[in-house]
Amino acid sequence: MKTLISRIWTNFSFVIIFTLISACFFLIVGFKTAGIDESKYEQYTIVESDNLWTIAENYASSTKEVQSMVQWMSENNDLINENKLEAGTKIYIPVKKQQSADEIMYANND
Repeated sequence: MKTLISRIWTNFSFVIIFTLISACFFLIVGFKTAGIDESKYEQYTIVESDNLWTIAENYASSTKEVQSMVQWMSENNDLINENKLEAGTKIYIPVKKQQSADEIMYANND
């Protein structure tokens, strides 16, 4: 039995190691880029002269909250350069999504 296992390891060790490393890589990348639940967060459209700090300052109540919001926005949005936001770009902000009046009325009619 040992000879069969040692022959398999000798002949396929590179393939086995490569497969294990690839699987670990894809699991890590998959969990990292799983994204956010878009239905829970408000979407914000960038206007000219916006930056993450000014957006966060509009929604946060303390300096610590502003820093946390900026970090969250930079980690959870696909921003090429977070210091240079393009007008018209839509990003998600860490503010719970509000129901629209139509959704509330529809929910009450059931």
